[in-house]
Amino acid sequence: MKRIAIPIQDNRLSSKYGTCDFLTVYATEGRKVVGKETLLPVTGSTEEIATQLNAMGIGIVITNFIEPGIIGYLAQHKIQVFIGVKNSDPDVLVRQYLDGQLTSDQKVMHLYNN
Repeated sequence: MKRIAIPIQDNRLSSKYGTCDFLTVYATEGRKVVGKETLLPVTGSTEEIATQLNAMGIGIVITNFIEPGIIGYLAQHKIQVFIGVKNSDPDVLVRQYLDGQLTSDQKVMHLYNN
């Protein structure tokens, strides 16, 4: 089972992880959503956030923007991050991921790689 976390603000993908109201966490098996829950956002230092997400079993984070410093910590915990994703309905984003159609925005990725 994979767990996907999406930061939410105003019932849509938050423009920035750090300003989200809550996380919607989807449990998936294969290409099917088998559960969905709402959790308070994980806060703390970048290392603490990555550690907490890992402890929650999160394997994927879908976000528009996240502080660049956290990317390495998430990678250490083998948490895949989709960055630069456009503000959208979270259910649609998960469906795009499950269908293999979700990608990070390469223009935004370029900012993280510099």
